[in-house]
Amino acid sequence: MAGNIWLGTNGGGLSRFAGETFVHHDGEFHSNLVFSINRQPEGNYWIGTSNGIFNFDGRKFERLDVQGAFPNTIVMDLMTDRRGITYISTFYGLFRYDGVHFKPVPLLPGNPAPVTISCLQAKNGSIWVTTKAGLFELQDDKVVDRRELDERFAIAGMQSVEDRDGNIWTATAKQGVQKWDGKRLTRYTTEDGLPSNQTLNATLDRNGNLWFGTYEGLCRWNGTDFCYVQTELPAKVIYLLIADDKNNLWAGTERGLARIRLDRNSEPAEVRVYSKEEGFHGPECNLNAGYRDRDGRLWFGNIEGVTVYDPRDDIPNTEVPRIVINSVKVFL
Repeated sequence: MAGNIWLGTNGGGLSRFAGETFVHHDGEFHSNLVFSINRQPEGNYWIGTSNGIFNFDGRKFERLDVQGAFPNTIVMDLMTDRRGITYISTFYGLFRYDGVHFKPVPLLPGNPAPVTISCLQAKNGSIWVTTKAGLFELQDDKVVDRRELDERFAIAGMQSVEDRDGNIWTATAKQGVQKWDGKRLTRYTTEDGLPSNQTLNATLDRNGNLWFGTYEGLCRWNGTDFCYVQTELPAKVIYLLIADDKNNLWAGTERGLARIRLDRNSEPAEVRVYSKEEGFHGPECNLNAGYRDRDGRLWFGNIEGVTVYDPRDDIPNTEVPRIVINSVKVFL
């Protein structure tokens, strides 16, 4: 599996970029809707789909036995913390796997488990959990309901990211972006420069700038202001957003995948769109379905499976095409 990047899709399988083209996988895990990818401590990959989790050992896909902990449901996110525990966000709540057993994490004891969207481990070790019911924090495995601190935490969170100062930023479904600095919660909306209050994802670039994907395109926070970024993306709605080791942003949209090369000031310098001509089969990417593994490979989920891409193998073809004229006809 060395030198590959994997991408998940929303209906057509899994693809791998192996030097010259993407290698696509689509019928091997009984569901082409790929929502999440995660590399386990042992080196194998888990693929979260609309039909449960599948394990990939580099050769074949097999359905993962979750010991009856939850049904084969939509797995929105897979996150392994620094202890090696994997947190599984599903439509039936949050679960954890310690290497031996799958167990539920009771976010709302005595109540139906909320639909869980994603997890983030902060620098202090706590786990931030975004759900459709609001935000929760796991502190030493103790559940802290952040809604009890501030009612604004009772929002549908989509994805969280931690900046260099330790602030937790959360993209929300309808309420813009929220920042928690450890003491105070601040909400930012279109009145503060966001292009849309429907924010779907967040990531941090190499310079420490925060980027947000919204229903109306890309937005950057430079530490003081939000700035709408004009780029030639395939579509405005950005379902996944991830930064690679070369300070490129990857934006998965409803109409394909785009790589945005940033200059030293984090300004977009070049946009390259990957389509079926490059082997990217999934026209529409999925929420949370972007993953950078420890080898720098990128995985993307979309409506046609999952695709893997390795930046080390993406070498532009600089050779000028040869033109051969076989015949000439002149009409007078």
